[in-house]
Amino acid sequence: MHNYAKTLFVGADVGLDSVDICFLDYMGNKLFPKRLVYPNNLPGSQELTEQIAKTMSHHDLDAIMFGIEATSFLGWHLEVAILQSPILWKFKPSVFCFNPAQVKAHKKALGIYPKSDPIDAFAVADRLRCGKLPKPAAFNFPYIALQRLTRLRFHLADYMAREKNIFLSVLFLKFSSLRQSDIFSNTFGAASLAVINDFLTVDELAARPLPDLIDFLMDKGKSHFEDPASIAKQLKDAASKAYRLHSDLQKPVNFALKTTAENIRFYSKQMTIVDKQIKKQIAVFDNPLISIRGIGPVFSAGLIAEIGDITRFKDDNALAKYAGLTWQFSKSGRNQRADDTSITRSGNAYLRYYMTESANLVKQFVPEYIAYYQQKHNESKTHKHRRALVFTARKLVRLVFALLRDNKNYSPKFRRCN
Repeated sequence: MHNYAKTLFVGADVGLDSVDICFLDYMGNKLFPKRLVYPNNLPGSQELTEQIAKTMSHHDLDAIMFGIEATSFLGWHLEVAILQSPILWKFKPSVFCFNPAQVKAHKKALGIYPKSDPIDAFAVADRLRCGKLPKPAAFNFPYIALQRLTRLRFHLADYMAREKNIFLSVLFLKFSSLRQSDIFSNTFGAASLAVINDFLTVDELAARPLPDLIDFLMDKGKSHFEDPASIAKQLKDAASKAYRLHSDLQKPVNFALKTTAENIRFYSKQMTIVDKQIKKQIAVFDNPLISIRGIGPVFSAGLIAEIGDITRFKDDNALAKYAGLTWQFSKSGRNQRADDTSITRSGNAYLRYYMTESANLVKQFVPEYIAYYQQKHNESKTHKHRRALVFTARKLVRLVFALLRDNKNYSPKFRRCN
């Protein structure tokens, strides 16, 4: 526990090229009246750590609390430099990374509204003095290495989802009734894409003789259709019902569909490559999560990469809060919780993604989670799937926490210990 009277509070506002620094004592007094600015590079970090060491000695201080506003990777090297600086080791520095919203709220509480680098550095340093801080930054490099891969996969999945939404919106222009139907189980499968991209218009599809269309489907679908004749009939019926696109739009719409389909194939291929790298990286970790049916090496890696050392979390409630799987309670005059109450979404978006995606898989295989998801689905009045899935993800947090804490595999008889 820090003795605040003997602590140096250092606030940093990090930019691409420079870092503004503010030194405060426990009373909130600035120890340097002039603006302190250092280059955001290795020599600059060395100069800063030397200045911190001199300040500690000059004011007879024995602890360092270093705060920084989260700015993507711009402050990452500086955080590592503070924690690993040999001249600061004896002071056991603690580094805290604040959400920009926290800094903004603190500035508002202080009555400071303009945004400028010196003011932000002061606000960060002053926020450190207030207590109730986030967990100190810790750099466990095996977890960070895994995290680089799992976060890359997250972004690739996000890009592909966006491309699919664009594709589906354009598809309605070309072939409205196919977009409305469930003729193909996967709109982005080989046979479906061939139908969409190989026929210039729905009239061409409608005019194709049924036997030729059946042969086309068998060729493009690698003969995987159980009843290609039924699919072909449904396609011709859908083509007859579809809106007709103006001739001026036919080529641009087809170009957009083909280009977007190529983007989807590219992202899918890249995700396959990244998945292989993730599987290699996760192999060096103890991974009890792989024992949960439905959670494979990739999604378990995403969970482990974001959670890190499980001892950082007191219990599953702390882990759920970190993931943003907690609720903003909304009550009416009769103290009834609103059915549309949303989750906080203030936690780790990557962990929330991997937890909800894992829950979506687990609910397909594990009886306890199948029943729980269905229960919550039946209880929900609106957004049934989304709400039931979030509740299921919150339940999964308890299991994930217990398995990682005890480093034991899951079995249907497993129950978490308090």
